Amino acid sequence: MRIEMMVDEKMLPKQGCSKITAEMEKRLLTLYPDIRIRVRKGSNNQLDIYAKIKDDKKKIHNIIEAMFNESDEWLTTEFA
Repeated sequence: MRIEMMVDEKMLPKQGCSKITAEMEKRLLTLYPDIRIRVRKGSNNQLDIYAKIKDDKKKIHNIIEAMFNESDEWLTTEFA
């Protein structure tokens, strides 16, 4: 199983890709230990989920959607 995400770099805070990757791993690795996650910067937003079982693909999509709905809690820039 594999997830590939491209995120518009203009919309990301500092270290945004690594924060997104860490949050995805936190939410998905317990359910799918064999999942591979790749998040990279790009000029637009794109999400590709490669799963053999359609229900798994839908469940992963819902988890990622909920993750981004809560992004103000984990994607914000920390201040020293």
